[in-house]
Amino acid sequence: MPGTGQVTLLLARWESGDKAAFDLLSPLIYDELRRLVAHRLRQILVDHALGGLAAFDGRRAQVIELRYLGGGMSIQETAQALNISVASVGRGQRFTEAWLRKNMTESASTNPTPIAKRSLPSR
Repeated sequence: MPGTGQVTLLLARWESGDKAAFDLLSPLIYDELRRLVAHRLRQILVDHALGGLAAFDGRRAQVIELRYLGGGMSIQETAQALNISVASVGRGQRFTEAWLRKNMTESASTNPTPIAKRSLPSR
């Protein structure tokens, strides 16, 4: 998005009655709004998918939460926090990333089955 100063200037011009300023302002605001909405929808989709996984395998969901969503932990730190081996963290991470990709893709399509009702592949 362009600088805040540019948006503020265009808003001031529009408030002063400059209709051309609105034509310049609209695409700037709508592009940023689309970006924010897309980002938030991805977050919701990940949260929903991870919640479905947590119902079946809480530890694998915890691995992703600690590694990416809230903790930003290394593989070693995640293993220590969950009291599991580094290899288990790696396996859990690979499995969960693949599961999330599959289920998020399905969820984004017209599949009406809630993620929490879908079965997990066998370990």
